[in-house]
Amino acid sequence: MENINDLNELLSRSNASDSITVFKTINELNNGLVTELFIKNLITSQSHNNFKTELLIVNNTYREYQKNGISKWAIVENIDELKEELTDSMNEKVSILPEPDFCDEQNTFHLYVPDKYGISKPGASY
Repeated sequence: MENINDLNELLSRSNASDSITVFKTINELNNGLVTELFIKNLITSQSHNNFKTELLIVNNTYREYQKNGISKWAIVENIDELKEELTDSMNEKVSILPEPDFCDEQNTFHLYVPDKYGISKPGASY
């Protein structure tokens, strides 16, 4: 999010009782258009001995999410899953990052959308 309008937009699209986590910073490992070369380079850089467990692959950027109202994401735990997910995302823009720590209080803040009774509380999503 870049400004208060982005936050208001996010909240307006939320459902009653949603729990939302906002990250202050994100450690993006790589991003770009998925091609055979992109996959090869990423697989090479994330070799079996170096693989960072639980990578998050997010299709589209936040701006594209705003435009389309949807974003696909997946968590992969090994090289084979990484290759499969990227192959399924061929010719799409992706961002790849280590799975974020949702409990890191230094890097997150949490929002709780009130339910139909006006009550908001952590973990109330249903």
